[in-house]
Amino acid sequence: MAFRRRRTGANEDERQKKEKTRRETTPIKVWVTPAEEAAITVKADAYSLSASTYLRELALLGSRATIFELEGLGSDKRKYLKWLLVQSVSPKTKIESVITDDAVAMLSEKLSTPLQFEYYLTRALEEA
Repeated sequence: MAFRRRRTGANEDERQKKEKTRRETTPIKVWVTPAEEAAITVKADAYSLSASTYLRELALLGSRATIFELEGLGSDKRKYLKWLLVQSVSPKTKIESVITDDAVAMLSEKLSTPLQFEYYLTRALEEA
């Protein structure tokens, strides 16, 4: 036999005082063109966020964030990637046996900061 716990008045008061979840509140609607929607979705996907979460965080946190330019590695990307690979593999391993020249070229083209190179190279090597 299962017994159901009866709610007391105190528990009900606590539940009412509890802050509403986002889904229980009123949404803000924003009119955008299909191109704008696509651009927002691409940017949100880059951070693994929904468009709603991306826009909320941008609005609430963006104005307080400090923006600075990061030049990245510039023309030394390929050289940095080769160095990082040498540091990542055992001394007797040839880099060409780990990653193709086409992959090095693609990573050098798409990535710009040392942190990006380390992150994506680590993921690629772990999955291989």
